[in-house]
Amino acid sequence: MKKASLALVLLLALVLTLVVGCGGNDEPTSSSLPPGERAETSSDYVGLWHASPVVGSGFSERLELNANGTFYWAENEMDGVSRERFSSGTWSINNGVLTLSVTEKLAWEGGALEFSPIYGSDVLVNTTLALVEEPGTLSYQISTIATDPEVFDKRTFTANGTQYWELGEGPNSLSKEYEDARAKTQQSA
Repeated sequence: MKKASLALVLLLALVLTLVVGCGGNDEPTSSSLPPGERAETSSDYVGLWHASPVVGSGFSERLELNANGTFYWAENEMDGVSRERFSSGTWSINNGVLTLSVTEKLAWEGGALEFSPIYGSDVLVNTTLALVEEPGTLSYQISTIATDPEVFDKRTFTANGTQYWELGEGPNSLSKEYEDARAKTQQSA
């Protein structure tokens, strides 16, 4: 019964994703917006962004850009293979390039790949979340912010080919999740 309920929830999430995701060319363009709706400064990008217009059975990739210059990034929750789960550091935008200066990451250590019928593919099991201090810099070409008329007029932008929509929970929700996960790594150390 429990497996049937889970299968029904996953099927409904898939149907919702297909219904919302289909419908022709729904890629918004910033050039069709009045100048007042274009991002002119870095502060226009402050907020919580999601790599999907809707949340299905889990969050897609998320990016929180804070007014104080810090960022938090989280991997797609349905990606059961990627070891990197979170990153944090500082961010800036110059000449249409978003630069993320990573100061630390949280990543799965240990474990093994095992087939999961829920994911329909291999996933990491028996892992431990660990703090990894791996400084680095990532740079992404970004678009100006547009309003997506196909998705409830949500604000959206594209970074290096990945489209993000404003998630609406506001800044600091991902940073809290990151800090909670980081605290757990300190307790287990």
